[in-house]
Amino acid sequence: MNRPNLDVQTNALSTRMEFEGKKAVALRYRQKGQEVRVECRGEIILCGGTINSPQLLELSGIGDGEFLQKMGIETVRHLPGVGENLQDHLTVNTQCSLADVPTFHDELKPLGMVKNLAKLAFKRKGLLIHPASQVGAFFRSSDDAERPDAQIHFTPAAGEPDEKGRINPLPGTTATVCYLRPTSRGSVHLRARNPETHPIIRANYLNTDNDIEKTIAVVQKTREIFRAPSLKKYYRGELQPGPEADTDEKVLEHIKRVAESVYHPVGTCKMGKDDMAVVDDRLRVRGLENVRVADGSIMPTILSGNTNATCVLIGERCADFILNKE
Repeated sequence: MNRPNLDVQTNALSTRMEFEGKKAVALRYRQKGQEVRVECRGEIILCGGTINSPQLLELSGIGDGEFLQKMGIETVRHLPGVGENLQDHLTVNTQCSLADVPTFHDELKPLGMVKNLAKLAFKRKGLLIHPASQVGAFFRSSDDAERPDAQIHFTPAAGEPDEKGRINPLPGTTATVCYLRPTSRGSVHLRARNPETHPIIRANYLNTDNDIEKTIAVVQKTREIFRAPSLKKYYRGELQPGPEADTDEKVLEHIKRVAESVYHPVGTCKMGKDDMAVVDDRLRVRGLENVRVADGSIMPTILSGNTNATCVLIGERCADFILNKE
């Protein structure tokens, strides 16, 4: 990149920020086994995301003072909210078998794969130009919900892992569904002072009665969709959770067995004015100079949908604040 104001360092791991009083003056990073120190003439902008931004703050002495003392790190700024308030969306697979309708199962058999690879290579057409999830929708988990609070995606494929963990494709469809307004809260904190050691991530999924009840409800709604009269001629039976899951308790067992993150973690450096807030309304770390956080970790509450666009907006707003010297 031919830009005099941009220097990209690759294969580098930020290890800590240095301060003079409450003012950030340098950043240290590790690259090819060497420790490098870069002086700060303007500001240090943390964009490590919900996991790594609080990690770097704590490594730099910013966080709960008592915790930092236990880790042997000198406290630069006591901010107990660093690493707290972790939120994420949890998705659950529901599958059914189908007949008389094409699925990935048919199209990705050896001969079908050759055909689709040829279409992709020569015509930019065919199955392989499509995303895995081809239909998405929002819906209410219950009739008394004020607005849609669940999200669902459909993929024209189903599969079960065998004893070796390999996926056996089946002619069917998979619906991945998640409850969008979880009340469970987790945390991200240092495991060790070594920046190469991954932090301890406690997601605390399904840690409240609300989240358990709502997640069961959205899975049950998905099962109703599969059994709808309009799909009767295609529907050949449920694969997951399976017909034996005939109570909410058994559905919950299925949820705990197959649920996964949707990769929407937010909240561990939240914006606000209360004692647990980490950044102010200009993304500046409270009580410090020359340090901002610009990523999903600053969201006080998780969005009712995908987080990508909002993270882009946070970056754009941070750029505005810096250019306008706010």
